[in-house]
Amino acid sequence: MKTDSRVLVPITYGFSVRYFVPTGVLAGLAQVCHPVIALGWDDPELRALLESSGYEVLQLPEAKLSHEYRMFRRKQSILHDRRLNSPTTKIRRARQLSMMHAPRDRFLNQLRSAVDAVAVSLPGAGARLERDEPEQLSRGTNLGDFADFLDTLNLDAVLSITPYHDQDGLLLYAAQQSGLPSITSVISFDNPTTRERMLACSDQLLVWNKYNRTELVRTYPHLEAERVKVVGAPQFDLHRKPELLMSRDEWCSALSLPPDRPIILYGAGPAHLVPGEASLIRLLDDAINQGRFSEDPYILVRRHPAEPPEAWSELSSQLRHGQVVDPWAAGISSFRGWPSEEDIIIQMSSLAHCVVHINVCSSMTLDGAMFDRPQIGPRFVPGATFSENSRIKDMYSQEHWLPITASGGLRTVDSAEELILATAHALEHPEEGSEARQRMINDLLTYTDGQSSQRLVDAVAALTG
Repeated sequence: MKTDSRVLVPITYGFSVRYFVPTGVLAGLAQVCHPVIALGWDDPELRALLESSGYEVLQLPEAKLSHEYRMFRRKQSILHDRRLNSPTTKIRRARQLSMMHAPRDRFLNQLRSAVDAVAVSLPGAGARLERDEPEQLSRGTNLGDFADFLDTLNLDAVLSITPYHDQDGLLLYAAQQSGLPSITSVISFDNPTTRERMLACSDQLLVWNKYNRTELVRTYPHLEAERVKVVGAPQFDLHRKPELLMSRDEWCSALSLPPDRPIILYGAGPAHLVPGEASLIRLLDDAINQGRFSEDPYILVRRHPAEPPEAWSELSSQLRHGQVVDPWAAGISSFRGWPSEEDIIIQMSSLAHCVVHINVCSSMTLDGAMFDRPQIGPRFVPGATFSENSRIKDMYSQEHWLPITASGGLRTVDSAEELILATAHALEHPEEGSEARQRMINDLLTYTDGQSSQRLVDAVAALTG
C-alpha cells in the first residue's frame, strides 16, 4: 500500500461534502494515500474546515464551454440516450419541455432536437462524432486549463463522484489523455439514467447496485463490465453510526417538537419536480385538525436543500400541527450548501424517530427504509393540473425507481383520501411491510453493513498500489 500516493479529489457539489466527510471516506483515504482536495467553488468556510483536518486544499478551474461545443454535445446526447434506451429519457424530456413556458421556446427546442436527431441518424454520424470529439473539446472548452492544473500537482490518480459535472468531466478527460489513472464512484443510483453522458469513463467505476452496473455497461460501448464494481452507497453508512443518533427526548428538545405525539417526516422535493407540493402538507395538516388520525400526529417538514427557505416560510407560518426545518445551513448557496456534523445528527435522528415518512419519489424513501419506517409516496398534488399530476406520476416509472416499486416497500397513493388512510394505517401499524423494506434496501443499496465507505477506500488503494 502506497500511503504517499497523491490522489486528487474534486468536490464540485455541496452533497459531495456529505459523501466524503461525515462518512469517513476522506479519513479513510488519508490512511491509504495523500488526498488532494480540489474545490469547485470558492468557499472559505469549507476550505478552513478541510485544512484544519490536515488536508491539502486547492481551487479547481471553472469549466468554460462555448456555444458551438454545447451544440456538438447535444448530438452526442441523442446517441447516448439511444444506447441507454431507458423509459427515463422520455419522462425527463417531457419535464424539460414543461418548464419552458413560452410556446415559441418549446417549438424551437423541439425543432432543434428533431434536426439533431436526423443528423446523428445519417450513415457514419456516430463515428464522426467520436472522431471529432478531441478537436471539439480543444476548441470549444478550456480543457487545457484542466490539463495544466493536473500537470502541476505530481498526482498518482483522480477520484471523482460527480463525473456528470462539467468540471469533473473535463478533469477526468484531461487525466485520461495524460495517462493518469482515475476512479469514479457514482454518487447516486439515478445518475446513470437521469444524467447526461459522462465525458470520460474512468479506469474503474463504482456503483450502488447491479442495476447501475448493467445501465453503464449497456450505454458506454467501450466500457468493459469488469471495470464496473458494485460497492454500495457510502453515504448510507451514516445510518449505521449510532453516535449520530440523539435520544428521542433530545431530538424533540432540539427541534421543539411535542414529545407526546408521533411525528410524521415529510421530505419535500425541489419545486421544478413537484410544483405546489405545500398543498400535500396542508392536506395532512387539515386531516390532523379534523381528527382523522387517532394518534394525533405532528408533521416535521424537511425542506429540500436546493430550495430557498423563503419558498417555505408561508407554509411554516400556516401549519397548525407541524413545522418546517432547514436541511442544513452551511455553504454559500443551495447547490453549494453542505451539512455540518450537527445537521447530520439532526437528519439521522429525524429519520430514526419519525414514525411515518412521506415524500414524492425521493431517495429519502431509502433513507427511511434503513430505519425500517413505513414509506408513503404520493403520486399527485392537490390543485395541480392534469398535466402536472401526470408528470408526477411518471416520475415513479423512471428506470431507477422500478426496483423500489417492485420491492413492495413503498406504498403509493393517488388521492387525498388514499393518503390519509395510508398514513393512518402506517401510524397504527408501523411494523407492517418491514420485510419488503428490507428487501428494498438490500436490492438498491446492495450493502447495508455500514462498510461501503471502506469498500471505496479499498478500491482507491488497489488502483494506486
